[in-house]
Amino acid sequence: MKKLLTLLIAVSVLGLVSCEKNSGPSEVPGNIPGFGNNTDVKPEIKENFVYPEDITLEGVITGASNETTTASNLKSANSGNWEYGSGGDVKLKLTLKNNSNTPRTIFLPKGLIWESTQNGYQHGLQLQTVWISLAGKQSKEVIIDLYCANFNLLPYPGHDVVYHILGVTTSKIIWRFLDMIGWKMINFEMIAANQSNPGNQLKSSEGPTFDVISARLQSMLHKLTDNGAEFTDEDIAFIKSIPDVEHETARKYLDKDVTYPLYLEEYSEMVKK
Repeated sequence: MKKLLTLLIAVSVLGLVSCEKNSGPSEVPGNIPGFGNNTDVKPEIKENFVYPEDITLEGVITGASNETTTASNLKSANSGNWEYGSGGDVKLKLTLKNNSNTPRTIFLPKGLIWESTQNGYQHGLQLQTVWISLAGKQSKEVIIDLYCANFNLLPYPGHDVVYHILGVTTSKIIWRFLDMIGWKMINFEMIAANQSNPGNQLKSSEGPTFDVISARLQSMLHKLTDNGAEFTDEDIAFIKSIPDVEHETARKYLDKDVTYPLYLEEYSEMVKK
């Protein structure tokens, strides 16, 4: 009788575990909740994004499809960054305000989802951490470059399309991709700061250009979000061909689960020293 009771309890526990595993939507490449064609549900996040102490958003976040990145922008980018992130299909504009009298920094971590509030437009996904620093009482208008997470929805949102920052994805499939990217120098502000010759395309002294990086990583992301395809050896080799960020302090804040300081100088300032 005791053996029978033990068996019944074990079966009940296994049933509960099975129900828990099957209670939510399954996640496989090509079927990640909120990404690709799976737009009937919101993307799953760890927690809602919260703006850091003393920094607020002025107005709303909108598309900025007519804002272009060119080599001629590099001088202004190096003297005071205005464009950040990586990607080409989702380009957003926002104004940040430091309400404190002392400098403050906002960190936008890798894996962050920027959600379109209007049906039909792609969500933006951030593949590398960005940080933006503001002087005391400063307002700063910036452009954020992102990758699209829904191939069949509309890219290149205009100024009439409103976005908000949702939170960091919980997708294990996406996080394996982010871990592959690691410390790679894929962001505009990083490549611009390492620009060896402003007369050339936007690229660091070695490795692919910003446009090539954006196009290739976007294609790889769509394999995960929409196509359900595996990465090829060429895909993996391409990621390895992108130079790593060399500055040790910068690399520290590109890792996941990092405690961010109230203030950190921007990447362009770090590499000058």
